[in-house]
Order: sequence, then C-alpha cells, then structure tokens
Amino acid sequence: MIQISDIHDLLAQGENERLEFKVGLRESGELAKLIGAFANSDGGTIVIGVREPAEVIGTDVKRIRQLYERAIEKLEPKPHTSFASIDVSGKEIVVIEVDKANSLVFAENGAYARVGAATQPMTAHNVTQALMLAQARQPDQFLHGSTSYRVSMPACWWSSTWQWKIHSPGASGTMSAVSIEAGNIENTSVRAWW
Repeated sequence: MIQISDIHDLLAQGENERLEFKVGLRESGELAKLIGAFANSDGGTIVIGVREPAEVIGTDVKRIRQLYERAIEKLEPKPHTSFASIDVSGKEIVVIEVDKANSLVFAENGAYARVGAATQPMTAHNVTQALMLAQARQPDQFLHGSTSYRVSMPACWWSSTWQWKIHSPGASGTMSAVSIEAGNIENTSVRAWW
C-alpha cells in the first residue's frame, strides 16, 4: 500500500504509462476504462485530487469511493486493485493501485490499454492477440468449453460490435487445440488457432 512519503515521489514523476493524475471524476465509466487500461498494460497508479503538473487540490473521497466501486463492477474479469485515501497537507487525495492482469480486462465499451500517458481503446487485432497470449501463459485458467466476450469496439473503423469466443475442448490443465473466434456480429468471423 502506498505511503505519504511515496506521494511526493509520484508527484515528481509526472504522468506516464504507469501513472495518471486526475483532478476529479464525473462518472464510473471513465474510471473503469482507466483501471482496465492499466490492468491490460503493466499495471499502474491513479491519483485523484491532483492537478498536473503536481498541485494537490484534494477530492471528495466518499464520492470517489462510490465511483470506484461502480467502476469495478463494470469490468470483466475484475482486476486486482487497492483504494486508499491519503491526507496531504490537509487535503484528501485518493490513490488507486492497479496490478497487471493475467487475462484481458474488458470495460463496458471494449478493452483499453495505456499508450504512453494516454488511455487508448484496443483494436480488434490487439484484443485477439491479448486473448491468445493470456491463453498461452495460463492455459489452465481458461474454461474448458466455450467462453464468450461481446464488446463494442468504438475505435475500429467498422464501428460495430465484435464477439470473441474462446474454444478449449480439452480438460482443464491440459494442452489442447484452442481457437479464438473474433467476428463482427453482422458479418462473418475470423479464427485463430494454436
């Protein structure tokens, strides 16, 4: 868990691929995308109540906790996170730490990743690659049978809903023929096998 002494180090770093400052948040979907992006990248820290470059302005901790709890409910699977409020010179800030996920984390409108200091929607190609990598790293974590993810991919030029189906006919923990089917709901699908 983060300590007050760590806050000054974070503020000195400035935003980057693993650190995001927020003055405040309007809605839980915004936070869900950000948490999902960190989980799908290398993990990271969200500091709420800080204006860039490093001005602590404080925030309403109770409201941010409610947004945080709603944001976590919008993510699938749920990434490992921690929530802490810290008093910095009489001003409360919130620090949310997000661990790198073992599998791809989806928000309501798709999957997101960190690119530099920005949060970007993942393309269908990136999502397919991430699912394949996750399955290769932890084949026993994938259910035997079929698992579906259905998400909108707003950043894709075809602007439609895509569905990912993971097919693993073998028993849990055994290597088997696995395929990922990623297809536009309105059109034909494409498949990848390994």
